[in-house]
Amino acid sequence: MSIIISCHCVISVNGNLTGYAGDIDKKIKLLQHEGIDTTPFFVPKNERI
Repeated sequence: MSIIISCHCVISVNGNLTGYAGDIDKKIKLLQHEGIDTTPFFVPKNERI
C-alpha cells in the first residue's frame, strides 16, 4: 500500500516550511488556499520568499 502526500503539505518536525521545489512563497499560498493557518510555521534562513 502506498500513501501519497503532496510535497507542498510537507512540514518539518520543528515547523520549517521545507520540501517544496516550487519556491516557498508558492507553498505558503497553496497551504493558505487549503485553509491551513501558516502562522505557526516559519521559513528556514536558507530559503527565500
